[in-house]
Amino acid sequence: MEISVGAPWTAEDLVASSDWLQRAAAQKVTSRNALAVLATKGRTRRVRNAAARGLAQLDD
Repeated sequence: MEISVGAPWTAEDLVASSDWLQRAAAQKVTSRNALAVLATKGRTRRVRNAAARGLAQLDD
């Protein structure tokens, strides 16, 4: 997962990725940009909610 190692990535790549990858990223990634993309454009409600929770935790 390029996001977790700091490699370049695009929002389009993340949005086009599999449900599994989006779900895993939403739960493990600490990139504010990636979480924001997933919170708004994630494929499933589960992904969007997990990403929104991740963003909220970063704000704490």
